[in-house]
Amino acid sequence: MSADTYLPLEVDQDMRTAIGGAFESRNFVTVGSLGDDGYAHISRRGTVQVYGDQQLASWARKRDDGLARAVASRPELTLLYVDMRVPQLYTFYGKAEVSSDPRVADTVYANSPERERAQDPERTGVPVIVELERIEALGASRFVMKRP
Repeated sequence: MSADTYLPLEVDQDMRTAIGGAFESRNFVTVGSLGDDGYAHISRRGTVQVYGDQQLASWARKRDDGLARAVASRPELTLLYVDMRVPQLYTFYGKAEVSSDPRVADTVYANSPERERAQDPERTGVPVIVELERIEALGASRFVMKRP
């Protein structure tokens, strides 16, 4: 595949399996956002999940700080999944927003691992939804997916 050839953007079954098992396999997804200080802020997230064919989601335990605050003014995120046993690396690029929809909150919270939900039993956090724009894969699978 040449550098200017892209597949249509869709989270495929291999990615769904990888992201869905990331917490249990301890291959937590790393999320990068741009902080107020101008530096990249990197955090490993146990609640990242596939939310749709072109979306990922995560539960942010702090509704007015950290990731939830960052995406309000700088929605661009990079999410990185690495499994060196395969080996497989997926880099997801997208724009995020905090959802105020209670149904979205219910779904993202319920689909988070139990040990992560235990960190926010009062559900004071918020769901962060990432609309994907590009996915790059290296390793056993190699491709670039991009929105048209």
